[in-house]
Amino acid sequence: MYLENLKYGILLIFVSYTFCSSISLRAEDKSDSQTPESLITFGIGSGYFGPSLYSGISYISNNNLFTIRYWRADEFRFNAEGHYDEPALNCKEIGFLYGRTYQKKYLILSLSAGLAYLDGIDRGMLLSIKQYEQVTISTIGVPFEAKFRFRFGFISLGGSWYGDLNTKRSTFGALFELSFGIL
Repeated sequence: MYLENLKYGILLIFVSYTFCSSISLRAEDKSDSQTPESLITFGIGSGYFGPSLYSGISYISNNNLFTIRYWRADEFRFNAEGHYDEPALNCKEIGFLYGRTYQKKYLILSLSAGLAYLDGIDRGMLLSIKQYEQVTISTIGVPFEAKFRFRFGFISLGGSWYGDLNTKRSTFGALFELSFGIL
């Protein structure tokens, strides 16, 4: 399980770096006062599926925001006996989003939406006392996020409200985020 997540993380970083590099080479308007910026973002938060971990890479140019994100959520479970009758909730998503930013000195606000692949396990109908059916989620969705960040040099602190609308199990959550400027 750990190696599979590591593999997805390395793939995300490679695709994100390639994506941001190709966009930065195509930056058209050099006369704009806002310089293009690339960010790597890490976040921790909570949603329907439990505690969430977020990572993403973004490119901002002329108030256009391009983001590739990956988030994963696993239900926190604690039982002294170690036996659970219901399936554990978990979910992971990889998505590409486009959005717009508003920048004012140290504050950056953004709204984004796009396309994503969502995979996970949800609880279905109650089969018997404390026993639920296991529902597999594997679908295409519409991810979105609304963010605010306070910039301190090349480091930004902030938060976001994120979600994914889809036909199987739409999900929402909130994150605390730390971003680093990389270019």
